[in-house]
This record gives sequence, C-alpha cells and structure tokens, in this order.
Amino acid sequence: MQTVTLKLDGMSCAACANSIEKVLKNLPGVEDCRVNFGIEQATVHYNPTQIQPATMAASIDAAGYGAEAQDDQDWYMLTDDYSQSPHPTQSKQLQLKVFVGSVISLLLIVGSLPMMTGVPMAWIPAWAHHPILQLILTIPVQFWCGYSFYGGALKALKQRTATMDTLIALGTSAVFSIL
Repeated sequence: MQTVTLKLDGMSCAACANSIEKVLKNLPGVEDCRVNFGIEQATVHYNPTQIQPATMAASIDAAGYGAEAQDDQDWYMLTDDYSQSPHPTQSKQLQLKVFVGSVISLLLIVGSLPMMTGVPMAWIPAWAHHPILQLILTIPVQFWCGYSFYGGALKALKQRTATMDTLIALGTSAVFSIL
C-alpha cells in the first residue's frame, strides 16, 4: 500500500468534500481516503498495482472538481506559499464581486424603501424605485456575483447530491423568478 496527497480545487462546502471522498472510495484499489475541506487536500491509501494517482485525479476531475497529486517536497513548499496568499487571483475577483454586489444591493434597498414601507420618502427619487430599473440592477448581482453558486449546484447535480451551492442557487432563483 502507498499513500498519496492530492491537492483539491473547486470545493465550496463540506458536502463537496464528502462527494470527492465518495468518488475516491468507489475506485478499485483505493483502500482508504480522507478529504480535508479546510486545507483542500485528500490523503489516499491505495494499491499501486490497481490504480495510479493520475487515475484518481481524473476521476475527481470528472466529478467536477480539480485534483493534482503532490510530492512530499511539493507539499511542504506549497504550505509556505499557501499560508501567505491562498488564491490571489480568486481573492481579487471575489473582492470585486463583493464590492459591486454591495453597492448595487445598497442602491436596491434604498430605492425600494418607499415600496417596502408604504411611506413616501421625498429624498428618494421616483426613478430609483422603478421596477424595470430594479430588475436591471438585480441581474448582475444574481448571475455575475452568484455565478459560482450555479456552477457548484451543477457539480452537485452531476453527483446526484445537494450542497450549500444547490440551496443558494435554488433559493435566489426562486426569489428572482418572482420579480
């Protein structure tokens, strides 16, 4: 028996980690595996005569997640960089989405105050609570800021399971359809 550490990508919740663990445990030659969502890695004990790490990574990729086998040396080098800045590109994109989504959401909340409270507010212009404008402002928040939730929900659908992404995508889509 040998042990390999797989660096994982694309998980958004513990249910995703369980899905990856289930995929790995169903592979022939895999004796045991543990998926750690927090550090995005899987430790797999396997029989090298029956399966190779590349096959495990391909199975995880087919499930909609990313995987890459790590040497011991690569893993130690990765932890130093990983603790400093986990995903700089993803982090900047997320910050931009949070900023844009927050600004638009604030505009939507302020613009809809007269309709929600039933009290006329002279300081809010009438065009700010026009339904078409609010629909147009809602679209980027729903589909651009929430794109990762839809992607995660599709991954879960492929695995015939439900994750937190599924819950968020269904809930926000239901509310959006009411508009």
